[in-house]
Amino acid sequence: GATLAATGELTDYSQADEDWWQAAWNGGDGAVYISDPEYDESAGLTVLLVAVPIYDPDTQAVIGILRTAIDMERLFALIGRWSFGESGHGMLLDAEGSVIYDVHPEDTALALRQSFVSGEDGYRVAATETGQELLFGYAQLLPTDLAGQEQLSQIDKAIAGLGWGLVVHQETSETLASVRAFDVSTIVASIIIVVITGVVVWLTVRGVVRPIQELDAITGEIAEGKLDVAIPSTRNDEIGSLTRHFGVMLERQQATLTELARRTRAVETTAEVSRSLSTYLDTQALAAAVVDQVQRAFDYYHAHIYLLDDSRRNLVMMAGTGEAGAAMLRNQHQIPVGKGLVGRTAATLTGILVPDVSQEAGWLPNPLLPQTRAEVAVPITIGKELIGVLDVQHNVVNGLQETDLELLGTVAQQVALAFRNAQAYEQARLRAEQATVINQISQKIENSATIEGVLDVAARELRDAFGAQRTIVELAAKSSR
Repeated sequence: GATLAATGELTDYSQADEDWWQAAWNGGDGAVYISDPEYDESAGLTVLLVAVPIYDPDTQAVIGILRTAIDMERLFALIGRWSFGESGHGMLLDAEGSVIYDVHPEDTALALRQSFVSGEDGYRVAATETGQELLFGYAQLLPTDLAGQEQLSQIDKAIAGLGWGLVVHQETSETLASVRAFDVSTIVASIIIVVITGVVVWLTVRGVVRPIQELDAITGEIAEGKLDVAIPSTRNDEIGSLTRHFGVMLERQQATLTELARRTRAVETTAEVSRSLSTYLDTQALAAAVVDQVQRAFDYYHAHIYLLDDSRRNLVMMAGTGEAGAAMLRNQHQIPVGKGLVGRTAATLTGILVPDVSQEAGWLPNPLLPQTRAEVAVPITIGKELIGVLDVQHNVVNGLQETDLELLGTVAQQVALAFRNAQAYEQARLRAEQATVINQISQKIENSATIEGVLDVAARELRDAFGAQRTIVELAAKSSR
């Protein structure tokens, strides 16, 4: 019974003890509830409360109640406009025979009014408590089978359960005078009016319940995970306001889920990059793998990696995605430390996010990347030692956010460790190759029996080891001293 949403202020946020809530809850089975009219002091209106259950689409269990209030003044105005001659008019009774509305109240006995709502439809002559003789026509308010319209069984039951009656009455003296000229037409007109009134009440209730059931159907689709469902908001009453508020809540939920999905994808990408980096022992292949995985995972416009050169004054591009990346590699593209977004990142060892490059002073456009609209650059470091810069660009303004900066910062840390491991492996491999060559040359020299053989082996093996075209081995003459 706790209130989840309302179009106005409430004095009580728990509704479980309200009659309308208990009736619509119906012990967990759900039922449409329509109240007797009651006067709302805060609004200054006579209203009709309508409550409908909201069902779980999978289990069909009742998971909530949606309630609204119908302004009865329009229906009362319609009844008030009924007139038959000078004295004829209509009234609306509840199931107990009490008068819901009568534009000209008559002194009609309660027992007489109760007879109008307890039996079959018909008409009769009866006297009021003041002795005035009237002709009454009466009919119970029941659902009408409207041609071409779908019937809603719960609404039928709710309307039938009201037990209301519609009554028209006229002084017999006037009625008999009219009957002499229009006896058949008067009776037919009364019956038609009763039927029309029933239809009007039915359509009024149906007009409120149908949008509520449409909203219930929408909530069922949302419960199934269809968050892109369209929510109509053409009505300007309380139901329309509730629908619009529900739409705003759904938009916020979609934004939250989108951000959650993006962060989940970021974690997955970071883990994937971490796993794949451990398989690369060549720095060039490592850089190419990183930019390809990052660009594909988030559909970035472009990604590339720069490494600091031996002079520590320039950042040399090691890998880039697409044709633009290949062209920059062929041109040996490089950026001085401190210049542009990449250079400033290297100089400050701090990641930089530019959601809109057109608003960034000092941004360096690249003619090979004409669609760049946003950019992120993060340093690749171990401690305070700069190794390079990871740079990502997007072709959508504000297409890069703080989430991207955090993700790329994590990737850059892993790239730094992978580069260090690859460099250490390369150095160890070179040392091992050198040791192998030295060992092979030493063995061949030891197997030579003459000085000339030793010199010949040394010259030939050193030439092959260093790839030289010519090798000269000279012996220094021993000093006589």
